[in-house]
Amino acid sequence: MALSRAYQRLRLKDLKDLKIESDLLASDFSSLFAIEKVAKKVDKKAAKQEEPLLCALGLLRHLVQRRGKIHLFRRKSRTWNEISNLENFKSHFDSTPKAWLSYFSIRDREILSCFSLRTVLENFDFIGLPGGIQDALNFWINHPDSMDLLDSAPSPLEMLEMQSQGRRCVVFFTSASDLSRTHSGKEPFEFLLHDLEHAQKFFLGSGTHVGQTKFFQFISDLYNKNLFSNNLARDAIFAEQFNYLISDMNSHPEHLRKYLEAIHLNSLLRLRGLSSKDPLSDEDIGAQNRIKDEFFSCFPQPIETHPNP
Repeated sequence: MALSRAYQRLRLKDLKDLKIESDLLASDFSSLFAIEKVAKKVDKKAAKQEEPLLCALGLLRHLVQRRGKIHLFRRKSRTWNEISNLENFKSHFDSTPKAWLSYFSIRDREILSCFSLRTVLENFDFIGLPGGIQDALNFWINHPDSMDLLDSAPSPLEMLEMQSQGRRCVVFFTSASDLSRTHSGKEPFEFLLHDLEHAQKFFLGSGTHVGQTKFFQFISDLYNKNLFSNNLARDAIFAEQFNYLISDMNSHPEHLRKYLEAIHLNSLLRLRGLSSKDPLSDEDIGAQNRIKDEFFSCFPQPIETHPNP
């Protein structure tokens, strides 16, 4: 996975260093989010439009913390003058906090001083990060209601509900306690990048946004009909795999269906004490067939593979 390879270069060598880093970041993030909380009280709709910019600022702060004063940006195709003509500061969070500018290299400081964050995201690559991260942020800026910025991780079922509504979230840890530890095996910065990568796959990936949304509606319907209740209650392996499917997989619906059928079949075999070569009961075959039947009733036509933002 591109993110995993890219993040290896940014990962801390010793997790004890998270504590040192967390104190520095928490101080900057607390002042940033204090402004955001006031904005929400004044105008919730306007504050919602600020969330992707707030997330981008946090990502930049994380990135410069790990990489130091080396160049973080690479200009794309437009010249400096062409970019200047496009400049349009629209809000408070479009500007990098002045107190943060000293963290960056002289060249990056000039970019962040001259251009709004929207302009930077559109016209400069973040060196060392997959392009999908910026694609997700730019999509979010243009579709502010498509995602929610959270400061704690939702449960798998909460993720299922969001995705069945065609939405996702990005988790941005801000407190010193959250920034000083791992979450589901990921450092806070990695968790942020991971969420943005999944957002790109959900909204802009080959699985199509519409197709994935319908798939998670299909899963939610089967869950509410208690089709998986016995497996979830009695098979810890299935429960873990099912939670992974509904919260941490974004792909083509056909691939998601095959994964669901495979983990369900393996769960039936475990619960019955059978091997893969043993025949299933008529009841278990019926449960497997029901997944297929319900899926193809949701997807009667072949699913297109082009992006559907």
